[in-house]
Amino acid sequence: IVMMCEAGYDWDRIRAALADGIRAWVPGRTQLVSGSDGPAVYVDFGHTPDAFVKTLAAVRRVTPGRVVMLFGADGDRDTTKRYDMSRTALEGSDITVITDHHPRFEDAASIRRTLVEAARDVDPDHELHEVSPPEAAIVTAVSLVGEGDAIVWCGPGHQNYRDIEGTQWGYSARELARRALIDAGWDAPERVWPNPYGD
Repeated sequence: IVMMCEAGYDWDRIRAALADGIRAWVPGRTQLVSGSDGPAVYVDFGHTPDAFVKTLAAVRRVTPGRVVMLFGADGDRDTTKRYDMSRTALEGSDITVITDHHPRFEDAASIRRTLVEAARDVDPDHELHEVSPPEAAIVTAVSLVGEGDAIVWCGPGHQNYRDIEGTQWGYSARELARRALIDAGWDAPERVWPNPYGD
C-alpha cells in the first residue's frame, strides 16, 4: 500500500480496491488449508526447532482449543537438530504426531525412532503418536481434534513431492489435509488456495 501511494496512486482508489480485504499468503508458510468450520489446519515449511517455536506460538495465540503438532525430519541432513525438533514440538503442542518427511537414503523408521525417543525423554507423559506414512498421519491428527482446535503440519509446506531413495514422489500435504478433513465430516475448501509451485 505504501509503495502504491509513493508511486502516485490515488488513496481513495486504493481504499476502494481494499474494501473487501486482501487474501494474501506466502505458499507453505503457516498456510491455512481448512474451511470455515471445524479444526484449523495449517501447513508450514518450517523444519528447524526455531521455526517450530515461532509457528506453534503464533498458532497458539489464535487457537482457543488444543494444538496438535504433526512433523517428521529430513533424512541425510543435520541429525543434531532432531532432539530439539521433538523438544520444541512437545513444548508448543498439546498432542504430537511424528511421521515421515523426506527420508532420502536414510531409513524412515530410524528417523522416527530418534524423534520418538527424544520426545519420550523430554516428556514421557505427553500424548504422542507415531504414524507412517504421512498420508495416514494427517488422518490420525484430524481424528484427534474438534471445533476450536488446530493442527500444525510442519515440514512439507509448499513442496509437491517427497524424496525417497533418490526418487521424488508426487505429494501434496495441502491436498492430503483437505481430504482428511472432508473424510472426517469437516468443511474444507473446494481446492486449497492456488499454489505457484503446483500441487
